[in-house]
Amino acid sequence: MKNIILITVIILLSSCTSDNDSNSTDVTLKINHYKETAIGLDKTLVLQIQENNNIGSDNWTLLYNEIDGLNYELGYIYEINARKETISNPPADGSSVKYILTDVIIKVQVENGASFELDLKTDLFNPPNYVYGDITQGFTILNEINIDCNTICNELFSALANENSFKGIFSHVNSDTIKLESLIIE
Repeated sequence: MKNIILITVIILLSSCTSDNDSNSTDVTLKINHYKETAIGLDKTLVLQIQENNNIGSDNWTLLYNEIDGLNYELGYIYEINARKETISNPPADGSSVKYILTDVIIKVQVENGASFELDLKTDLFNPPNYVYGDITQGFTILNEINIDCNTICNELFSALANENSFKGIFSHVNSDTIKLESLIIE
């Protein structure tokens, strides 16, 4: 009888151990200098990453969750080492992959004038705007990144009111502000 209890306890304890080691790999990631507007459960800003052999290509993958341990700053390109864990029972609306920072290899600020394009309004989601605010209080992207719209604030305001979808061409100002250089009306 004691042997049966002992075997039962051993089986129960071994079934409770974490199997993260067998579900994880070490990877190298490159992280782009700006977050992309995207739609998950709601409108959001997501990291763009390249993993291992895709580094240096034109292919970026959108990462809808954060990288644990990384203090991401807008305007910098990162190359990092991370542990990639597979989550065996992810939530229905969650990712099956988790990245955990192990080392920052390189963090390089992009050159002044480096431009990038973001969706600012889409007809794929209701409400469709990624841009909040107005001319008097200023504009932000999802209340996370300030927009310096300089001489085209009226154009931006008008496009938000009248266009179904449009994009903006931006450049970096600092870690929490981007400058709207022009609009692309689709």
